Amino acid sequence: MKAFTITVQDPMGMHARWATAVSSVASKYNNCEIKVVMKKNNLEANAKSIMSLLSLPIRKSDKITFKASGSDKEQDALSSIKEVLLKHGVASQEELNL
Repeated sequence: MKAFTITVQDPMGMHARWATAVSSVASKYNNCEIKVVMKKNNLEANAKSIMSLLSLPIRKSDKITFKASGSDKEQDALSSIKEVLLKHGVASQEELNL
């Protein structure tokens, strides 16, 4: 399993635009299970499902963790998601180590 954690910087928190982008990228990795975890609320969502992502009450400054498991493409999947998060202003380049 591979994972990374970010602090959400988007003033709107989770919204459809970046949820759709994350879901679209995650769905390309068929043999990889990708989850988004909100530790503070003890909630988790399937990153391949827009509705599952939007069900998380993610707000600005919340810490969320992306976890990938199940194939040798885990790191590729998380790297692709990091690029989406950077593009949508959800996390900084420094935090994402890009």
